[in-house]
Amino acid sequence: MESVMRILLFLSILMAHQPVMDMAPRWSGGYGLQIRNEIISTSKTINWFEGVYTWSREKRFTFKIPVESGNTLMQPILALPLKKYQNHPGYTENWGITPQVKLPLGGEGGAGLSLSYSSEDPIFYQMYDFFGWKGFDGKTSIGFDGNLGWHPYHKNETNSGFFLMGDVSWRKSGNTSTIHSGPVLVGYRKNIMARVELKMPITGTEKAQPILNSGIGFVF
Repeated sequence: MESVMRILLFLSILMAHQPVMDMAPRWSGGYGLQIRNEIISTSKTINWFEGVYTWSREKRFTFKIPVESGNTLMQPILALPLKKYQNHPGYTENWGITPQVKLPLGGEGGAGLSLSYSSEDPIFYQMYDFFGWKGFDGKTSIGFDGNLGWHPYHKNETNSGFFLMGDVSWRKSGNTSTIHSGPVLVGYRKNIMARVELKMPITGTEKAQPILNSGIGFVF
């Protein structure tokens, strides 16, 4: 059971979110880097080194390199997010499909696919992501991530502001499933973004742990 829960917790970030903060860059030839710290329990911390490059607004490449407890390199993740943007009067939206692969360096690898949708207007933000994952050992997992948010402040002169959001995450592997939920704060200024989120277990086994995730990203 403990190994299953470790897989579920690892998947909390593996599929659902992409650099930088799911939001940037949105232009051709853009790139970004971010560093995140994910605390799953008092004895388990994962540091993530992540990056993105956009050939165009719709086509991009991302990488995620997790390091556990400061010194153990885990399986890197490579992805090719493909997006379809549509601009409407007063808001923009995009549909996405993201094939991904987890390289089997020092552990089991695998491949996954996610389908996502997000939209944003001057006040409201939403993002939904459904995914499936299959390890090279044949094990499968599925999940869902959703963000609903309010954009209460933006200043054009400095391109700065913040989002207040709520997050819900569902994970299922075998006969075990968990649901986490909690608040999210995203702030930005010029080319810098920061995100802090706390996910509390709503359902699951007694081994389900709170997850504190924080990070800072830079886009160019």
